[in-house]
Amino acid sequence: MASTNLDKLTMNFRYNNNDHSFQVPINWTYGFLKSKLYEITNILPVDQKIIGLSNTQNINDNEYLINLKHNNGVAKFILLGKPTAPNNNSNNNSNNSNNSNNSNNSNNSNNSNNSNNSN
Repeated sequence: MASTNLDKLTMNFRYNNNDHSFQVPINWTYGFLKSKLYEITNILPVDQKIIGLSNTQNINDNEYLINLKHNNGVAKFILLGKPTAPNNNSNNNSNNSNNSNNSNNSNNSNNSNNSNNSN
């Protein structure tokens, strides 16, 4: 690690053969970083594998980024993980309720037609 007279860290990372870079305050934690990576890549924090910020694989989410590997305020790492799929459940639920309403309406009209025919 280098100088502690930094006010920001530059985070350079590679994901899916693309290079990304952004700056964060030095008081950011590993957990904040994972949230930011989720915004950029849509990979849930629990599904992220970050390689190169530490010699250990188990970094606590409360660990300050300034305490992890960097060179004069520039950290480099690789991100692995699979993005989450968009949530389409709300559309499916509304379609299911519309379908059940339509089938109930057709059953009701059939029942009323049957009762009219029996008179």
